[in-house]
Amino acid sequence: MGVLGSFWEAFQLITMTPQTPDKSAEKIKKDKFPFEVLNDLNSQVMKVYQLYFELPDDLIAVYKKHKFDIEAFNGKGRAVLPVPGTFVINQQDIVVAKQAEADYKKRMEPADIIKALQKI
Repeated sequence: MGVLGSFWEAFQLITMTPQTPDKSAEKIKKDKFPFEVLNDLNSQVMKVYQLYFELPDDLIAVYKKHKFDIEAFNGKGRAVLPVPGTFVINQQDIVVAKQAEADYKKRMEPADIIKALQKI
């Protein structure tokens, strides 16, 4: 197994989505996610972590024009998206590193995640 194998065994990766369980299950099955996917159906987690973004009506119209109905994924009346974020949380539930950017292309670098994990 090697050093990295035992290193990773000490941690757990979880992702959160506003999508309904049936929609996220389709994606999990298709892409064979090797980690747990939790559904934030009332946006509570997004709000606690200050990652909640409600789409304005004009943007919803643009999405629908391009055949993307966000409510079909999230449920009726739920035109929300999370701000992409990465949080490293220790066993005492303390956030030891984080990255959250409205620009979905800006993500926490894997090297920074590993550094944060090594400090735990």
